[in-house]
Amino acid sequence: MWISDVLTEADALCGGKNPPHVLAAFGRMALAEFQHRSVQSLVLAVKEGLCRKVYGALTWPQIAEWLSDHEAKVVALAEWEAAQHCFTGDNLGADYLDRLEYQSDGAKIKRQSEHIARLEAKLRTNKQPHEQ
Repeated sequence: MWISDVLTEADALCGGKNPPHVLAAFGRMALAEFQHRSVQSLVLAVKEGLCRKVYGALTWPQIAEWLSDHEAKVVALAEWEAAQHCFTGDNLGADYLDRLEYQSDGAKIKRQSEHIARLEAKLRTNKQPHEQ
């Protein structure tokens, strides 16, 4: 089983204190708990975990923490990427709804009507001195 090989190498780097049947049990637990993760993801989680301080022999809680932390990183990355592509009410700026309202057809028509009214008023005032 490939996970046993990965955990055997990790155990060897930590002093090789666990017997093979214990490492095999750790591997079975990892596959049962994190079966939705890919092989590469599990291997990467163990490698990242080994970069931390490891005291004594490897234990299941230690390995489970490594795998859970890696899972949290993957989920956080997925949530961040999803937030870049959808409106959640706060990621497009505080004035996003004001900008939408300003760009709406009703607002454009109102602005154009006001502009036309100003131009008509200007034309009326310009014609009056010439007519007298």
